[in-house]
Amino acid sequence: MPPSIYSPFHYLPLDGEDKDPSKGDITQMNISDQNLVEYVQAYFRYYRQTVDEFFPQLREILSLYAHYPFHTYIVRMGPNGVIIGHCRAEQSKIEVRRFQDFDPPFETPNIIHLCERLQLEHCWFDCTARTYDPADAEIDAIRIALEGALEAFWRSIPSEEAFADICDAFLKAERVHFKNAQNPGNAEKRIDKVAEVVLQEPAGFRRVETWGFQYKHYPVERISSASLREAEALLLNESAPDILCVVTSDDLTSVSRYIAADNERIRVWDRSILNRLANDHLDILRDYFKQYPNAVQELTRRTAKEQGQPDALFRELASRLQCCPTGRETFMTFESIGIEFLTTLFSDELGPPKPQIRTLDGTQRRDVLFRNNRNSRFFNRLIDLCSADSIIVDFKNYAERIEPPEINDVCRYTNKALGRFVLVVSRKGATDSTAETQHRQYRDYGIVCLVINDDDLIEMADRKCRHQKPEDVLEDKLDELLHSY
Repeated sequence: MPPSIYSPFHYLPLDGEDKDPSKGDITQMNISDQNLVEYVQAYFRYYRQTVDEFFPQLREILSLYAHYPFHTYIVRMGPNGVIIGHCRAEQSKIEVRRFQDFDPPFETPNIIHLCERLQLEHCWFDCTARTYDPADAEIDAIRIALEGALEAFWRSIPSEEAFADICDAFLKAERVHFKNAQNPGNAEKRIDKVAEVVLQEPAGFRRVETWGFQYKHYPVERISSASLREAEALLLNESAPDILCVVTSDDLTSVSRYIAADNERIRVWDRSILNRLANDHLDILRDYFKQYPNAVQELTRRTAKEQGQPDALFRELASRLQCCPTGRETFMTFESIGIEFLTTLFSDELGPPKPQIRTLDGTQRRDVLFRNNRNSRFFNRLIDLCSADSIIVDFKNYAERIEPPEINDVCRYTNKALGRFVLVVSRKGATDSTAETQHRQYRDYGIVCLVINDDDLIEMADRKCRHQKPEDVLEDKLDELLHSY
């Protein structure tokens, strides 16, 4: 019997009943019609605010924004079911109904017939028990705004070659190992790339499968069933790969979805899968659609701060840090992650970052300057010890630990105006031989240079999540430097 293949969004019985913790513990709603009206009002407010702030260039493209105002219908169905749909109107109006209120009545509650009768352009439904409070509205509105921005991005890609470049970058990040051999052929029947995919099994066993990839960029239409039938035909060849994965920038037709589910050797990565990859690898997407990663990171930070849950943000930052390669090519990515760590760890203690500040003569570049707000014992101590009115931070995305010459270089960034403190954020930290150089800089010039690595950043984040002082990690390093002086 062939294996059953399920998409990443398909829940299995063994996943348990607690598959979506965001739904809360309620089993039956006790929500008034007015609660639902207020939810919709807040939803549109947060949606438009998100688009205005992060994606103003898409205001005329995103139909939910461009076609506003709407006549919104909220149709209640049973104890928990809610259908919310919008159609264009001259002014905003929100109306709550039940299926039994319609004349003529519906034979059965059917969302497709409802959309047709009310001419709804946008519609969604939920049959789970929810609170429908303003926090729900904000989360739902932000999610839809981000999904709309990604849809606009995929549609804007100018060619199939450009689409293939983006897909290749995602596949490499997913540790797909491309082979040199490709399989050119008829434009509609080719296999664009051949790769080896390592699959993890229980108890540490691994197996390698050969996958072929077809890239289908459809800016304005969905992939057809004919394309998938051609993919099935390719698999009949003796030299065919184990799996053929069709990657498309749009959605599937219902027939295509059936074909993909029916053949265990075919995978289809449609826009929903690509969106998931984009959110998993924001640093890759930054090269193609910079506004989106910026929006995700800022909105994640705000939401975590509002909910008093910085751990979600730090988990995301730690994951990005671990996935960021060392080297010159990814220096800007590492610097961006490091700045986010520091601004989140020390939101009260440090002022806004000022990246890549050059001296007036242009000879020195300090990666980032932070104003010292003097809001904790450690940062007050830096004022007393080395007049650190500003915190100079230098990022080193090296594969090896830094050596004494790097310590001497960064210490030259200090001056009377900024103070005599430098923090070096190095992926692997520093060699033991740098300690003597740090001591000499303090003895001869009064300069304090501390070095932290990836593990130190994550430890400070853990302390922050446990409501402890993250700067204690820095203070321990300062004490170690001074006590061994």
